[in-house]
Amino acid sequence: MMNLKSTLWLALGAFFLISSSGQAIACGGINIEKEVSVDGGITWVDADSAEEAPSSCSEVLNEVLYRLTVENCGDSPLTDVMITDETLGINVNIGPLEIGETFTFTHLDTDEESGFGNLRQPGLCQSPPSPPASTSENSSSPQVIKNIAMVTGLNTSGAQVSDEDPAWVKCSCACIDIIKEVSVDGKPLSDQTKEWFDANDP
Repeated sequence: MMNLKSTLWLALGAFFLISSSGQAIACGGINIEKEVSVDGGITWVDADSAEEAPSSCSEVLNEVLYRLTVENCGDSPLTDVMITDETLGINVNIGPLEIGETFTFTHLDTDEESGFGNLRQPGLCQSPPSPPASTSENSSSPQVIKNIAMVTGLNTSGAQVSDEDPAWVKCSCACIDIIKEVSVDGKPLSDQTKEWFDANDP
């Protein structure tokens, strides 16, 4: 899915969602947006592709958060609205959804009936899902993990409507290193022949 605003307009009897670029996209009766945060929920990214994936550094925060927003963007009330995410192990019936109604779910919705506790993934980049999705077969490249949330529901005619949205996370840290060397030859620092040693051992 594209990054969508919760704006609807009606033309020729069909509902449309308006994207952030102003493009009209036909609504299939229901919409789900899956976003990801790697900074503790301060910033949320609609990472629909590997190129848009935020980088999670397991040595810094060691967790990835997801949130799901479901909207009835059609012209019929919906029942039996089901949210699933096979990678995260989410399979939740959120019940009915009225026309224009929107619900947002985060890892804080962790009571026994919600099933959304898995939207918080501590150590995701240390123990990624198996098999994880990666944009490269090169083992030296950062691993990129993809998972998809899906929503389904029944309209008043008994027909099923559905939507899905991926979220990508890149497992990588900014690379920084420090080397400390020592010189005991007594030559001035400006002398190009001065000898330096990386004396890690006595």
